[in-house]
Amino acid sequence: MNVSSSVDKRMFDSLMTSQALSPEALRSYTEPQLQKTLAHAARTAPFYRQRLSGFTDGNAVFDVERFRDIPLLTRDDIKDELRDIASQDMPQGHGEHSFGGTSGTSGMPILVKRTRLVQLMQTVLQNRFFANLKLDRSNKLVSIKGDTTGDYPDGETTDAPWLPDYISNAPYAPVVALRQPVDLKGTSNNTALTQSGLILAGHEAL
Repeated sequence: MNVSSSVDKRMFDSLMTSQALSPEALRSYTEPQLQKTLAHAARTAPFYRQRLSGFTDGNAVFDVERFRDIPLLTRDDIKDELRDIASQDMPQGHGEHSFGGTSGTSGMPILVKRTRLVQLMQTVLQNRFFANLKLDRSNKLVSIKGDTTGDYPDGETTDAPWLPDYISNAPYAPVVALRQPVDLKGTSNNTALTQSGLILAGHEAL
């Protein structure tokens, strides 16, 4: 197992454990991490230094009881103040940072700055979603990627497992990217539609 997959697995195991905790245990588990995250944001990002002012006591400890009172970040905030929102002192060990963006399907597209560790966590969260649904990785995973790929049945195939070995060691089918959705109902008995916009289809369907 390489370093990346080892980190993935530790993240995955942590999520699978924490999702089963009681509310009281979950708060005890997450509150120290929340304190560190808020302190880092206030220390390294001018935007959050201002936004989080007034939410600490005399010892610079954040009042978690007032966490829900912190104003929500808006798309306009990100558009107008991305430079001040982004940390100016990224944590060591989080890897190189890069910029990515949203598709705009739910509103104005936004640009975001993320580290390698954040990208790993996004993958692990998706893996937890798949694991909780008990999806079979021997089925092909179909995702809708827009105009950069072809229509069904062509698409763009990636011959790599879409669910890691530490979740399933079953033989895997590839990932197929399509330009737009396609109705696969009736083409396979093991076709499943997920709320994430992905289509899981059996070999017969694709």
